[in-house]
Amino acid sequence: MRQAPKTDYDPIPKGHLHEYSLFGEIKKNNPKYLEAYKKAGPDVKGYLPFDKAFDLVKEFQPGDPTNPKAAFLRNLRIAVIDALGLTEDADVERVKAYTAVGSPLDHWHSADAVIEVESTEKGQRSFRITLDATLDEKKEGRPSGADILIGELPDELDDKKKYLDAIDELGKRIATILKSKQSKINLKEG
Repeated sequence: MRQAPKTDYDPIPKGHLHEYSLFGEIKKNNPKYLEAYKKAGPDVKGYLPFDKAFDLVKEFQPGDPTNPKAAFLRNLRIAVIDALGLTEDADVERVKAYTAVGSPLDHWHSADAVIEVESTEKGQRSFRITLDATLDEKKEGRPSGADILIGELPDELDDKKKYLDAIDELGKRIATILKSKQSKINLKEG
């Protein structure tokens, strides 16, 4: 079979489209983002430690982390809240969902998104669960930098119930990890 000549066109990899469709992305071309990134002190390869990379993600989040722009991330946050049994507004507001797609957190720490539950105690650190979306079946089942690997999901348009059930299952998995660390984040029993 003959092949078309190579061009400068570089299609977006399917994996990146999957991440973007689930979580949205950080706008890396924003001059304020670029300035904050440089100020954070990346090494010559662009590496930032996890906490600095997460601070950058939080500062340049495209929207409200209690109501993320990306529908999947918004629904996943709700599924986590439901699985944790949180009903009080103050508790619900402590659960945040952040996209990290395209950021150093994604590139260096395999975290496409982060679910964070803020502590109720002043001075105590919040607890975070990192998520990595992949369509690479070889990656599934292998250790990742993320706490939870998200593979291919049912198509929402083909079968909305299966899609929402998959989100609920992910929410339960995240809640299980959070509950195992309950003493650190002061969650109520659900």
